[in-house]
Amino acid sequence: MGAVLDYADHCQRTGLFETRRQERLKKKILSIVRSSFQREFMEHLENWEEFDQFIERIRTGETNPFEAADNLFAAYSGR
Repeated sequence: MGAVLDYADHCQRTGLFETRRQERLKKKILSIVRSSFQREFMEHLENWEEFDQFIERIRTGETNPFEAADNLFAAYSGR
């Protein structure tokens, strides 16, 4: 048990605990934001009339799913 306590003391002294805590918080916030964006984007696509046109362009070989996805995102984000 001494080695565990020594390591905990080391982490406390060097700030490793705090650094890892900040990293976990950053990842958590980014995960929440990512989920919110995904949900909003998917809801937008489901209700967007032009979405079916992208599907048709893929079906006819005019574009591919990757280009269509890039174009959909660009249209959504205003890029």
